[in-house]
Amino acid sequence: MKHIPISQPSITSKQIDYVTDAISSGWVSSPGKYIDPFEDKFASYCGTKYSVATGNGTIALHLALVSLGISAELQVIIPDLTFVATGNAVKHVGAKVVTMDIEPDTLCINPQAIKNLLH
Repeated sequence: MKHIPISQPSITSKQIDYVTDAISSGWVSSPGKYIDPFEDKFASYCGTKYSVATGNGTIALHLALVSLGISAELQVIIPDLTFVATGNAVKHVGAKVVTMDIEPDTLCINPQAIKNLLH
């Protein structure tokens, strides 16, 4: 069976130079000279006033759920094909994880399936 990766990294020499510079400076897990410019440019790109860089996707998911007011009395629908951090973030805020099948051609949840679940 042929292996088909979900994603493949694309890393340029410029990106390697930036990472090397960040590691050489000692600022790899807290604010360094790249964080503020990145947040500003990303907010501008998204058309928002603010953006917040996080250390990893789990933290980003947790902050998103908290900012939306997701808590113990709520349920959160997630795709059944996802990284464990998706469900862990939901559990961390105390909400109930509800998994749904994905569509094989898009690897995403069918919005109609969500509507059907809610009715």
